[in-house]
Amino acid sequence: MFDTSLFIGYAIDEVYKKELENLPSSLKSLFIQDESEYLQLIENEETLLLGKFLGEMTDCTTIELVYDHVISLLKCLIPSHSYSKKNLIILALPIKSL
Repeated sequence: MFDTSLFIGYAIDEVYKKELENLPSSLKSLFIQDESEYLQLIENEETLLLGKFLGEMTDCTTIELVYDHVISLLKCLIPSHSYSKKNLIILALPIKSL
């Protein structure tokens, strides 16, 4: 059993961070939660990322689906933002709990 999981996250810059801060807390809490089926906000090497863990077993099809799902959830949060695929990052990160 691995103690890491892939995480697909959108790297948040200062502009996006300010847009997030201006959202109603009720909207943020719907989409951003710890250990959520939606989005999680994490910090990795001083970079804030908003995305999803993929779990222990992942194939290429699942990665592509989650990639699209993360972008669609981000667009629900801030539809006016211009999302760039270059800001989407995939990382292997430690799992807090299985």
